[in-house]
Amino acid sequence: MRCQICKSNEVDWSWHPFGPGESYDCFSTPGSHYRGFPTIKVCDVCYNLIVATTTDHDAPGVLFDFGRESYCVYRNELTELPF
Repeated sequence: MRCQICKSNEVDWSWHPFGPGESYDCFSTPGSHYRGFPTIKVCDVCYNLIVATTTDHDAPGVLFDFGRESYCVYRNELTELPF
């Protein structure tokens, strides 16, 4: 299975930016993810970039598509994009 962000590497993590926690930076290994919540499958490279955006405010944002919506993680915030 391919990463839903870069679309090239194999999946290493399941990302839960929409719950169940209060924060968007909830990760688990594939197969042990939270059922009933949207999961974005990410590779280790994209995982490290997402984690970097939560601690380094000068890091670039991460764009990804989930379903028909586009989102951006930038400066500790998850934002739905209007396109």
